[in-house]
Amino acid sequence: MTLNDLDTPSFIVDVDKLERNLRRMQDIAKRAGVRLRPHTKTHKSPYIAKMQVNLGAGGITVAKLSEALVMADAGFDDILITCPVYGAAKWEKIPALLDKAQVTFNLDSLEVAEGLNAVGEKIGKRLRVYLEVDCGMGRCGMPADERVLPYAEAVARMKGLELVGILTWGGQAYRARTPEERKHWGGLEGETGVRVAQMVRAHLGLPVPEVSIGCTPSAEFSAFVEGVTEIRPGSYVFGEINHIGTGCVTPQECSATVLTTIFSRPRPDHALCDAGSKSLIAEPSHWDDYPGYGYVLDHHPHVIVHRLNEEHGWLKVSGASQGLKIGDRLRIIPNHTCPTVNLYDEMVLCRGEEVLQTIPVAARGKVQ
Repeated sequence: MTLNDLDTPSFIVDVDKLERNLRRMQDIAKRAGVRLRPHTKTHKSPYIAKMQVNLGAGGITVAKLSEALVMADAGFDDILITCPVYGAAKWEKIPALLDKAQVTFNLDSLEVAEGLNAVGEKIGKRLRVYLEVDCGMGRCGMPADERVLPYAEAVARMKGLELVGILTWGGQAYRARTPEERKHWGGLEGETGVRVAQMVRAHLGLPVPEVSIGCTPSAEFSAFVEGVTEIRPGSYVFGEINHIGTGCVTPQECSATVLTTIFSRPRPDHALCDAGSKSLIAEPSHWDDYPGYGYVLDHHPHVIVHRLNEEHGWLKVSGASQGLKIGDRLRIIPNHTCPTVNLYDEMVLCRGEEVLQTIPVAARGKVQ
């Protein structure tokens, strides 16, 4: 079976490129002497997570409690949940999860800490927690200065919690255009996490052994900051326009594409394909060099996905690509692979044009 035999749209993963991407990040972690704890929210697949662990990853990262439950059921026994787990409906699921895996929770508020602490006290266990600080991204995270100390002290005093580390995320690296800029943001992220960990250790007299950082564009730099213990990149497995724009990957290194078929050709400069917003995430590129909703392999820049309806991808066609016709197939690198994967029930693994197998997106829709 080849790609030509597949129905479209399909989410395609080239296993040779995937394995190269996995080995490259694992090698970075090994050379830096840090743990690679990959973020599996990108692929939502126990199959790919097992590939990562088999290559040396030390545990996995997930975004949500529901993803953790899927991964624990698949046999993963060391899981970090990065989104704060808040609410009785979630807290009541924690004991069953802890029966299957060691879990570390992330938090940046006393409200979340108190809820998790109540769970820990009720079941007679101390829940492992990271305290998140903001290294300039402006999303989650407490201030990365002395203001964090009262919160850290309050968490450390809770009988149902064990403060084991500091976590931060430097998403600013996605703005970078050069290796120097990625190095700057990666260094800032790592140094922020290490500085706050040292501050908390000195203030509390606790080991707080872990400093957890890292996103795909900056991981090759942040991993080498002295004092960092683990990195959590996720989308490196596939690559995407967000990465191509930063220069950390090329289109030829991206392992994931959406396979689509042209089904309408009403004008020479206009075509429509069957990958709309239900198949390609409707998140426009913020890079002028890569406009639209994906990079069309073998046809860039003469074919641009400039608009998405639910079932239609609108293509601007120019130059050498004006000979495209109904029935022709395109492979499109998504702008952002993480939410794109969540649109599909399965991924198709291929080697070149050969179809190898399909694997389920087991954690699809697990957003709670």
